[in-house]
Amino acid sequence: MNPAHAALREAVRFAAARRLYGTVILELPHVRATLAGAFADLLAADAAPDPATAYRLRTGALRELAVVMGARGYLRGGTHAAFGATMWTLLGTPPPPDDPAGFDAGLLQAARHALIRWRAARRLGQGDFRADGHWIRAVLLRVAGHRSGAVRPLPDPLTEALVTVLTHPTTGGPEPCGPPPTRQEAPMSEADIRQWLTGRIAGHLGIAPEEIDPGVKLRTYGLDSLDAMTLCVDIEEEYGLTVEPTLVWDHPTVESIAGRLASLLATASTGP
Repeated sequence: MNPAHAALREAVRFAAARRLYGTVILELPHVRATLAGAFADLLAADAAPDPATAYRLRTGALRELAVVMGARGYLRGGTHAAFGATMWTLLGTPPPPDDPAGFDAGLLQAARHALIRWRAARRLGQGDFRADGHWIRAVLLRVAGHRSGAVRPLPDPLTEALVTVLTHPTTGGPEPCGPPPTRQEAPMSEADIRQWLTGRIAGHLGIAPEEIDPGVKLRTYGLDSLDAMTLCVDIEEEYGLTVEPTLVWDHPTVESIAGRLASLLATASTGP
């Protein structure tokens, strides 16, 4: 197991055993959010092809976990020495040279590679969290936060999904948290697809669906590359279609995306 992931597991064990004012701290919302956020950052680091980006994500995650551990996170001996050893080793390692393209570009690369890993897991039919949409959405949200300099706690459903994975370890990796979600019967008309797209995009942008004009370019509303990747996850889970983030740039409005998806669905329904 990657040392940073081992440190995360140690922090989870500590949180499950530590009581504060009569409550196991693992049940505290802030602790759960911290563990989930660190997990998402480590998953992004695993996908990052740039060593400097991976290093920054891992060290940042360890610093967040050290807050959960308290003073014990810095000890080299005792019950939780494994966390302290990883902490000191990683923080004491000289960081890799920065990629000339910078941290922002490294984060985008990590997001793209994470999306590729999620799709590969779905194709292989893996029954654990790697085929589930929660982790890739969490990674994309955390990457977006790092890019903007405003990393926020993950939404509760994503936090709970990732904490569930962390609290069910096995020798071979995380306990399966259920098969990949089965795609519901999706509406096939272009109008229905347009309505569904409007709702999803509005949710990602934090605006009301009524504010989105189907004929206006989505870039006008602030849709960026990470939003486009998240929309690809939405489309794949809802309609079973694998599309690339460039879909949003090739078909820049809700109206044109809906037309493209309707065409792809019609082709898929008729077969080769």
